[in-house]
Amino acid sequence: MVNRVAVDEVLLSLGVLKVSQSEWNVLMKFGSNQLNELDICKAILKHRSVSMDVSKAVSRLRTFPDS
Repeated sequence: MVNRVAVDEVLLSLGVLKVSQSEWNVLMKFGSNQLNELDICKAILKHRSVSMDVSKAVSRLRTFPDS
């Protein structure tokens, strides 16, 4: 089961905002509990890239182990 605190920690370490309640609700609704924290962060950043520049965060995420 994915842990919201762990997802928030990864996002904050990338220099972006923590996961919002609405983002978390959508992820849980679609059964993302089968994914790991990095996969969740990738999905969040992909979603956010539509409305904000997350290119630096995506670059930093690629340096994480297991990504």
